[in-house]
Amino acid sequence: MNIQQAVIDTLQQRSKLSPDVLKIDGMMGVYQRHLLNNLVAAFCDPSSSYLEVGCYRGAATLAALYGNRHIGSARSIDNFSQFDKRSSNEAAARQWIDSAKLQRTIPEDTELVRADSTNPESYASVRHPPAVFFYDGNHGYEQQRDALPILLDSLPKHLVPASLVYVVDDWDFPAVKAGCLDSLD
Repeated sequence: MNIQQAVIDTLQQRSKLSPDVLKIDGMMGVYQRHLLNNLVAAFCDPSSSYLEVGCYRGAATLAALYGNRHIGSARSIDNFSQFDKRSSNEAAARQWIDSAKLQRTIPEDTELVRADSTNPESYASVRHPPAVFFYDGNHGYEQQRDALPILLDSLPKHLVPASLVYVVDDWDFPAVKAGCLDSLD
């Protein structure tokens, strides 16, 4: 499978996702969940990882990983500083991840890291080169511009991937688009 096939499958709502995973509370729609799942299936392998910034309540994490136990590892980084008036998002995300690990529907080496993604030490537990990087962190221009460089500069040389599928949430926000494009210059 390649990106084109992942998109075709997504538009037909085909992936490894169960109806229950599609119903997990989160801000991500059905198509985005299928797309993440298909990209991880296509591009991650036992020697690579899935990396995510911005977990919210774990819906994207579970969508990306469900049925993709073949990958080396997965890390989801969030400081839980936004959209959490009841301080319940981290507990919800951990519960979903722990339950999925027990059910053996996601990789055993999946970890939720409570950290600020702008701190290079946030990436210390990454064990395999990321093949898919999903960024849904702070949507400010600077944070978007700096997300990919911080990641790549934080990884030891042997973990810097030769290629990377970089998925960015809310591309239609002007600051998100401008920041991402400027990081690629």
